Amino acid sequence: MIPEAQQPQTTGRERCNWYWLSRYRGALYGLFMVWIFLFHVQDGLEGMKVSRYALQHVVTSGNFGVDAFLFLSGISLYFAMQKRGGCVRRFYAGRFTRILVVYRIFSLPYFALLNLTGLETAAETWQQITFTRPGGSAMWFLGCIALCYALYPALYRLIVRGQKALCLLLTALYIILLAIWNTLNPEGFAVLEIMFCRFPVFVLGALAGPLVYEKKPVRPALLVVLLLPLFARDLIETPLRLYPALDVYRDLIHRLFGSLQAVGVVFLLVLLLRYLEGGRLYRWLSAFGGITLEFYVVHIAVRKVLRAFLGWQPHRWLGVLAFIFVYFVLSLLGALLLHRLLNWLLRPRGNKAARQPQG
Repeated sequence: MIPEAQQPQTTGRERCNWYWLSRYRGALYGLFMVWIFLFHVQDGLEGMKVSRYALQHVVTSGNFGVDAFLFLSGISLYFAMQKRGGCVRRFYAGRFTRILVVYRIFSLPYFALLNLTGLETAAETWQQITFTRPGGSAMWFLGCIALCYALYPALYRLIVRGQKALCLLLTALYIILLAIWNTLNPEGFAVLEIMFCRFPVFVLGALAGPLVYEKKPVRPALLVVLLLPLFARDLIETPLRLYPALDVYRDLIHRLFGSLQAVGVVFLLVLLLRYLEGGRLYRWLSAFGGITLEFYVVHIAVRKVLRAFLGWQPHRWLGVLAFIFVYFVLSLLGALLLHRLLNWLLRPRGNKAARQPQG
Protein backbone atom coordinates (compact mmCIF):
# COMPACT_ATOMS: atom_id res chain seq x y z
CA MET A 1 0.00 0.00 0.00
CA ILE A 2 1.04 3.57 -0.51
CA PRO A 3 2.49 5.21 2.59
CA GLU A 4 0.55 8.19 3.86
CA ALA A 5 2.46 11.15 5.21
CA GLN A 6 1.30 13.28 8.07
CA GLN A 7 0.47 16.55 6.36
CA PRO A 8 -1.88 19.40 7.11
CA GLN A 9 -5.35 19.18 5.65
CA THR A 10 -5.64 20.39 2.07
CA THR A 11 -7.54 23.50 1.14
CA GLY A 12 -10.00 24.01 -1.67
CA ARG A 13 -7.56 26.30 -3.52
CA GLU A 14 -4.68 23.83 -3.56
CA ARG A 15 -3.64 22.68 -7.02
CA CYS A 16 -4.30 19.03 -7.88
CA ASN A 17 -1.23 16.97 -7.02
CA TRP A 18 -0.26 13.40 -7.88
CA TYR A 19 0.54 12.83 -4.21
CA TRP A 20 -3.15 12.99 -3.39
CA LEU A 21 -3.31 9.41 -4.69
CA SER A 22 -1.08 8.53 -1.73
CA ARG A 23 -2.65 10.91 0.76
CA TYR A 24 -6.15 9.45 0.27
CA ARG A 25 -5.19 5.90 -0.65
CA GLY A 26 -6.85 4.28 2.40
CA ALA A 27 -10.21 5.90 1.71
CA LEU A 28 -9.85 5.17 -2.01
CA TYR A 29 -9.31 1.48 -1.31
CA GLY A 30 -12.37 1.51 0.95
CA LEU A 31 -14.57 3.22 -1.64
CA PHE A 32 -13.53 0.88 -4.44
CA MET A 33 -14.11 -2.17 -2.25
CA VAL A 34 -17.65 -0.96 -1.56
CA TRP A 35 -18.12 -0.49 -5.33
CA ILE A 36 -16.91 -4.03 -6.04
CA PHE A 37 -19.14 -5.36 -3.27
CA LEU A 38 -22.24 -3.72 -4.78
CA PHE A 39 -21.31 -5.10 -8.19
CA HIS A 40 -21.16 -8.62 -6.79
CA VAL A 41 -24.45 -8.09 -4.97
CA GLN A 42 -26.34 -7.18 -8.13
CA ASP A 43 -24.64 -9.86 -10.25
CA GLY A 44 -27.25 -12.60 -10.37
CA LEU A 45 -29.87 -10.96 -8.17
CA GLU A 46 -32.98 -10.13 -10.17
CA GLY A 47 -34.30 -7.95 -7.37
CA MET A 48 -31.23 -5.73 -7.66
CA LYS A 49 -31.91 -4.73 -11.27
CA VAL A 50 -32.33 -1.01 -10.66
CA SER A 51 -34.49 1.02 -13.02
CA ARG A 52 -32.76 4.39 -12.88
CA TYR A 53 -30.09 4.46 -15.60
CA ALA A 54 -27.52 6.50 -13.65
CA LEU A 55 -27.68 4.25 -10.57
CA GLN A 56 -27.74 1.12 -12.72
CA HIS A 57 -24.65 2.28 -14.63
CA VAL A 58 -22.78 2.98 -11.38
CA VAL A 59 -23.59 -0.40 -9.83
CA THR A 60 -22.96 -2.49 -12.94
CA SER A 61 -19.63 -0.71 -13.51
CA GLY A 62 -18.34 -1.91 -10.14
CA ASN A 63 -15.94 -4.34 -11.81
CA PHE A 64 -13.90 -1.25 -12.76
CA GLY A 65 -13.05 -1.07 -9.07
CA VAL A 66 -10.57 -3.90 -9.67
CA ASP A 67 -8.88 -1.81 -12.36
CA ALA A 68 -8.64 1.07 -9.89
CA PHE A 69 -7.05 -1.27 -7.33
CA LEU A 70 -4.44 -2.37 -9.87
CA PHE A 71 -3.72 1.24 -10.86
CA LEU A 72 -3.15 2.18 -7.22
CA SER A 73 -1.12 -0.99 -6.67
CA GLY A 74 1.19 -0.01 -9.52
CA ILE A 75 1.82 3.25 -7.67
CA SER A 76 2.32 1.59 -4.30
CA LEU A 77 4.95 -0.82 -5.63
CA TYR A 78 7.20 2.11 -6.57
CA PHE A 79 7.13 3.17 -2.91
CA ALA A 80 7.84 -0.41 -1.86
CA MET A 81 10.87 -0.72 -4.15
CA GLN A 82 12.21 2.66 -3.07
CA LYS A 83 11.86 1.63 0.58
CA ARG A 84 13.81 -1.56 -0.10
CA GLY A 85 16.54 0.16 -2.10
CA GLY A 86 15.52 -1.60 -5.29
CA CYS A 87 16.29 -5.04 -3.80
CA VAL A 88 14.14 -7.54 -5.72
CA ARG A 89 14.51 -10.33 -3.14
CA ARG A 90 13.27 -8.13 -0.29
CA PHE A 91 10.51 -6.79 -2.54
CA TYR A 92 9.24 -10.28 -3.37
CA ALA A 93 9.45 -11.37 0.27
CA GLY A 94 7.45 -8.36 1.38
CA ARG A 95 4.78 -8.60 -1.32
CA PHE A 96 4.24 -12.31 -1.92
CA THR A 97 4.20 -13.53 1.69
CA ARG A 98 0.79 -12.16 2.68
CA ILE A 99 -0.97 -13.04 -0.57
CA LEU A 100 0.41 -16.60 -0.55
CA VAL A 101 -0.69 -17.12 3.04
CA VAL A 102 -4.20 -15.89 2.15
CA TYR A 103 -4.29 -18.31 -0.77
CA ARG A 104 -3.15 -21.26 1.37
CA ILE A 105 -5.24 -20.73 4.49
CA PHE A 106 -8.42 -19.39 2.87
CA SER A 107 -8.70 -19.91 -0.89
CA LEU A 108 -7.55 -23.54 -1.05
CA PRO A 109 -9.86 -24.66 1.81
CA TYR A 110 -12.70 -22.76 0.13
CA PHE A 111 -12.10 -24.59 -3.16
CA ALA A 112 -11.92 -27.91 -1.30
CA LEU A 113 -15.25 -27.16 0.39
CA LEU A 114 -16.91 -26.53 -2.98
CA ASN A 115 -15.69 -29.92 -4.16
CA LEU A 116 -16.57 -31.84 -0.99
CA THR A 117 -20.13 -30.46 -0.96
CA GLY A 118 -20.68 -31.44 -4.59
CA LEU A 119 -21.05 -27.86 -5.84
CA GLU A 120 -18.08 -28.39 -8.16
CA THR A 121 -16.44 -31.39 -9.77
CA ALA A 122 -12.78 -32.26 -9.28
CA ALA A 123 -12.02 -30.80 -12.72
CA GLU A 124 -13.80 -27.55 -11.86
CA THR A 125 -11.95 -27.36 -8.54
CA TRP A 126 -8.63 -27.77 -10.36
CA GLN A 127 -9.62 -24.95 -12.72
CA GLN A 128 -10.35 -22.77 -9.67
CA ILE A 129 -6.96 -23.55 -8.14
CA THR A 130 -5.05 -22.88 -11.37
CA PHE A 131 -7.10 -19.78 -12.35
CA THR A 132 -8.24 -21.43 -15.61
CA ARG A 133 -11.96 -21.67 -14.89
CA PRO A 134 -14.12 -20.36 -17.76
CA GLY A 135 -15.39 -16.93 -16.79
CA GLY A 136 -12.66 -16.55 -14.20
CA SER A 137 -11.72 -18.35 -11.01
CA ALA A 138 -13.53 -17.13 -7.89
CA MET A 139 -10.18 -15.89 -6.58
CA TRP A 140 -8.78 -14.74 -9.92
CA PHE A 141 -7.71 -11.41 -8.44
CA LEU A 142 -5.06 -13.14 -6.32
CA GLY A 143 -3.51 -14.63 -9.43
CA CYS A 144 -3.72 -11.30 -11.25
CA ILE A 145 -2.04 -9.29 -8.52
CA ALA A 146 0.61 -12.00 -8.04
CA LEU A 147 1.44 -11.75 -11.74
CA CYS A 148 1.75 -7.98 -11.41
CA TYR A 149 4.07 -8.40 -8.42
CA ALA A 150 6.22 -10.83 -10.38
CA LEU A 151 6.62 -8.51 -13.35
CA TYR A 152 7.02 -5.23 -11.47
CA PRO A 153 10.82 -5.31 -10.83
CA ALA A 154 11.42 -5.33 -14.61
CA LEU A 155 9.07 -2.35 -14.98
CA TYR A 156 10.78 -0.58 -12.11
CA ARG A 157 14.20 -0.89 -13.78
CA LEU A 158 12.87 0.68 -16.97
CA ILE A 159 11.16 3.48 -15.05
CA VAL A 160 14.17 4.46 -12.92
CA ARG A 161 16.31 4.50 -16.07
CA GLY A 162 13.94 7.01 -17.64
CA GLN A 163 12.61 4.55 -20.23
CA LYS A 164 8.91 5.27 -19.76
CA ALA A 165 8.38 5.52 -23.53
CA LEU A 166 9.67 1.96 -23.85
CA CYS A 167 7.20 0.85 -21.15
CA LEU A 168 4.35 2.37 -23.17
CA LEU A 169 5.61 0.78 -26.38
CA LEU A 170 5.83 -2.65 -24.74
CA THR A 171 2.32 -2.18 -23.34
CA ALA A 172 1.01 -1.32 -26.82
CA LEU A 173 2.68 -4.46 -28.21
CA TYR A 174 1.13 -6.44 -25.37
CA ILE A 175 -2.34 -5.16 -26.31
CA ILE A 176 -1.70 -6.16 -29.92
CA LEU A 177 -0.77 -9.66 -28.72
CA LEU A 178 -4.02 -9.79 -26.74
CA ALA A 179 -5.94 -8.89 -29.92
CA ILE A 180 -4.10 -11.63 -31.87
CA TRP A 181 -4.86 -14.14 -29.11
CA ASN A 182 -8.51 -13.07 -29.18
CA THR A 183 -8.58 -13.60 -32.95
CA LEU A 184 -6.86 -16.98 -33.07
CA ASN A 185 -8.29 -18.55 -29.91
CA PRO A 186 -11.38 -16.66 -28.70
CA GLU A 187 -12.41 -19.50 -26.35
CA GLY A 188 -9.05 -19.55 -24.58
CA PHE A 189 -8.97 -15.76 -24.48
CA ALA A 190 -12.42 -15.67 -22.86
CA VAL A 191 -11.15 -17.88 -20.01
CA LEU A 192 -8.25 -15.64 -19.00
CA GLU A 193 -9.10 -12.18 -20.32
CA ILE A 194 -10.44 -11.15 -16.91
CA MET A 195 -6.83 -11.35 -15.65
CA PHE A 196 -4.64 -10.47 -18.61
CA CYS A 197 -6.62 -7.48 -19.90
CA ARG A 198 -6.00 -5.70 -16.58
CA PHE A 199 -2.21 -5.57 -16.90
CA PRO A 200 -2.11 -2.30 -18.96
CA VAL A 201 -3.81 -0.29 -16.19
CA PHE A 202 -1.27 -1.68 -13.73
CA VAL A 203 1.49 -0.37 -16.01
CA LEU A 204 -0.16 3.07 -15.99
CA GLY A 205 -0.05 2.98 -12.20
CA ALA A 206 3.61 1.94 -12.27
CA LEU A 207 4.41 4.89 -14.56
CA ALA A 208 2.56 7.24 -12.21
CA GLY A 209 4.53 5.97 -9.21
CA PRO A 210 7.44 8.45 -9.50
CA LEU A 211 5.02 11.34 -10.00
CA VAL A 212 3.21 10.45 -6.79
CA TYR A 213 6.46 9.80 -4.92
CA GLU A 214 7.91 13.16 -5.98
CA LYS A 215 4.60 15.00 -5.34
CA LYS A 216 4.38 16.45 -8.84
CA PRO A 217 1.40 18.69 -9.68
CA VAL A 218 -1.17 17.35 -12.13
CA ARG A 219 -1.39 19.53 -15.21
CA PRO A 220 -4.95 20.78 -15.82
CA ALA A 221 -4.91 19.56 -19.43
CA LEU A 222 -3.85 16.06 -18.29
CA LEU A 223 -6.57 16.03 -15.64
CA VAL A 224 -9.16 16.77 -18.34
CA VAL A 225 -7.78 13.91 -20.46
CA LEU A 226 -7.93 11.53 -17.48
CA LEU A 227 -11.54 12.46 -16.72
CA LEU A 228 -12.69 12.45 -20.35
CA PRO A 229 -13.38 8.66 -20.62
CA LEU A 230 -16.02 9.00 -17.91
CA PHE A 231 -18.12 11.14 -20.23
CA ALA A 232 -17.22 9.63 -23.59
CA ARG A 233 -18.68 6.12 -23.58
CA ASP A 234 -19.88 6.59 -27.19
CA LEU A 235 -16.25 6.81 -28.28
CA ILE A 236 -16.14 3.01 -28.23
CA GLU A 237 -19.81 2.15 -28.75
CA THR A 238 -20.13 4.06 -32.03
CA PRO A 239 -17.25 2.28 -33.85
CA LEU A 240 -18.55 -1.08 -32.60
CA ARG A 241 -21.96 -0.31 -34.09
CA LEU A 242 -20.58 1.01 -37.37
CA TYR A 243 -18.06 -1.78 -37.93
CA PRO A 244 -19.54 -5.23 -37.06
CA ALA A 245 -16.15 -6.86 -37.76
CA LEU A 246 -14.89 -5.29 -34.53
CA ASP A 247 -17.47 -7.16 -32.48
CA VAL A 248 -15.08 -10.04 -31.89
CA TYR A 249 -12.90 -7.59 -29.93
CA ARG A 250 -15.80 -6.16 -27.94
CA ASP A 251 -14.72 -7.65 -24.58
CA LEU A 252 -11.10 -6.59 -25.07
CA ILE A 253 -12.10 -3.04 -26.05
CA HIS A 254 -14.51 -2.73 -23.12
CA ARG A 255 -11.89 -3.99 -20.68
CA LEU A 256 -9.26 -1.53 -21.86
CA PHE A 257 -11.65 1.41 -22.01
CA GLY A 258 -13.00 0.43 -18.61
CA SER A 259 -9.46 0.65 -17.25
CA LEU A 260 -9.20 4.22 -18.51
CA GLN A 261 -12.54 5.01 -16.92
CA ALA A 262 -11.30 3.53 -13.64
CA VAL A 263 -8.32 5.92 -13.65
CA GLY A 264 -10.71 8.79 -14.22
CA VAL A 265 -12.85 7.63 -11.30
CA VAL A 266 -9.75 7.56 -9.07
CA PHE A 267 -9.10 11.25 -9.73
CA LEU A 268 -12.78 12.15 -9.45
CA LEU A 269 -13.00 10.50 -6.03
CA VAL A 270 -9.76 12.12 -4.90
CA LEU A 271 -11.29 15.53 -5.59
CA LEU A 272 -14.32 14.47 -3.51
CA LEU A 273 -12.28 13.01 -0.64
CA ARG A 274 -10.47 16.30 -0.11
CA TYR A 275 -13.71 17.69 1.31
CA LEU A 276 -14.49 14.59 3.39
CA GLU A 277 -11.05 14.36 4.97
CA GLY A 278 -11.13 14.19 8.75
CA GLY A 279 -14.84 13.33 8.94
CA ARG A 280 -16.33 10.15 10.33
CA LEU A 281 -17.09 8.68 6.90
CA TYR A 282 -13.54 9.38 5.76
CA ARG A 283 -12.08 7.66 8.84
CA TRP A 284 -14.35 4.66 8.35
CA LEU A 285 -13.40 4.31 4.69
CA SER A 286 -9.70 4.62 5.53
CA ALA A 287 -9.97 1.90 8.17
CA PHE A 288 -11.95 -0.30 5.79
CA GLY A 289 -9.29 0.28 3.14
CA GLY A 290 -6.77 -1.45 5.40
CA ILE A 291 -8.52 -4.84 5.11
CA THR A 292 -9.56 -4.84 1.45
CA LEU A 293 -7.56 -7.97 0.51
CA GLU A 294 -9.17 -9.91 3.33
CA PHE A 295 -12.63 -8.52 2.59
CA TYR A 296 -12.31 -9.36 -1.10
CA VAL A 297 -11.63 -13.07 -0.60
CA VAL A 298 -14.10 -13.44 2.28
CA HIS A 299 -16.99 -11.71 0.53
CA ILE A 300 -16.58 -13.99 -2.49
CA ALA A 301 -16.95 -17.03 -0.22
CA VAL A 302 -19.84 -15.55 1.79
CA ARG A 303 -21.78 -14.84 -1.40
CA LYS A 304 -21.42 -18.50 -2.40
CA VAL A 305 -22.60 -19.65 1.03
CA LEU A 306 -25.68 -17.40 1.00
CA ARG A 307 -26.69 -18.25 -2.55
CA ALA A 308 -25.59 -21.83 -3.18
CA PHE A 309 -25.68 -23.36 0.30
CA LEU A 310 -28.63 -21.44 1.78
CA GLY A 311 -30.42 -20.74 -1.51
CA TRP A 312 -31.00 -17.07 -0.67
CA GLN A 313 -32.05 -15.37 -3.91
CA PRO A 314 -34.26 -12.38 -3.05
CA HIS A 315 -36.43 -10.90 -5.79
CA ARG A 316 -37.99 -7.94 -3.98
CA TRP A 317 -36.23 -4.81 -2.79
CA LEU A 318 -36.90 -5.49 0.90
CA GLY A 319 -35.32 -8.91 0.58
CA VAL A 320 -32.41 -7.46 -1.39
CA LEU A 321 -31.72 -4.88 1.33
CA ALA A 322 -31.78 -7.62 3.98
CA PHE A 323 -29.42 -9.70 1.79
CA ILE A 324 -27.01 -6.74 1.40
CA PHE A 325 -26.97 -6.14 5.17
CA VAL A 326 -26.33 -9.77 6.11
CA TYR A 327 -23.86 -10.23 3.26
CA PHE A 328 -21.83 -7.16 4.23
CA VAL A 329 -21.83 -7.82 7.99
CA LEU A 330 -20.73 -11.45 7.59
CA SER A 331 -18.06 -10.45 5.08
CA LEU A 332 -16.76 -7.67 7.34
CA LEU A 333 -16.60 -9.92 10.39
CA GLY A 334 -14.84 -12.62 8.39
CA ALA A 335 -12.38 -10.09 6.97
CA LEU A 336 -11.54 -8.77 10.43
CA LEU A 337 -10.94 -12.30 11.72
CA LEU A 338 -8.80 -13.17 8.71
CA HIS A 339 -6.87 -9.91 9.13
CA ARG A 340 -6.09 -10.76 12.77
CA LEU A 341 -5.10 -14.30 11.83
CA LEU A 342 -2.76 -13.08 9.12
CA ASN A 343 -1.13 -10.57 11.47
CA TRP A 344 -0.63 -13.36 14.01
CA LEU A 345 0.82 -15.79 11.46
CA LEU A 346 3.12 -13.15 9.94
CA ARG A 347 4.28 -11.58 13.18
CA PRO A 348 8.07 -11.45 13.75
CA ARG A 349 9.25 -14.66 15.40
CA GLY A 350 12.65 -13.80 16.87
CA ASN A 351 14.23 -15.10 20.05
CA LYS A 352 11.91 -13.89 22.81
CA ALA A 353 14.70 -13.71 25.36
CA ALA A 354 16.89 -11.78 22.94
CA ARG A 355 14.18 -9.14 22.48
CA GLN A 356 13.92 -8.42 26.20
CA PRO A 357 15.92 -5.39 27.44
CA GLN A 358 19.07 -6.12 29.30
CA GLY A 359 18.93 -5.23 33.00
